[in-house]
Amino acid sequence: MAHYQDLRDLVENILNSRDARDPERYIRDSWFENEYGSVYCQSKTDVYKGLRDLAMKYQDEINTRLALQQSSEEVAYAEALAARNGYKLVKG
Repeated sequence: MAHYQDLRDLVENILNSRDARDPERYIRDSWFENEYGSVYCQSKTDVYKGLRDLAMKYQDEINTRLALQQSSEEVAYAEALAARNGYKLVKG
């Protein structure tokens, strides 16, 4: 089972997977069709296309939101560290 640090890792994993890069292979490869049947192969192709499309659709938003969250956490940490040492950060 894969573990992800955050959604960026999940999106990257989906987009780099062989299934997302080439979902039609289940339809093209006769072995899959002979082994599992055409309905299964079409279904699997549709699922991987959908996952790829969702990952691509939300990739920029996920990256932006997590970068802002990380930045906010870093600022909060810097403010706490400054306060602990008798300083106050001035935003400018």
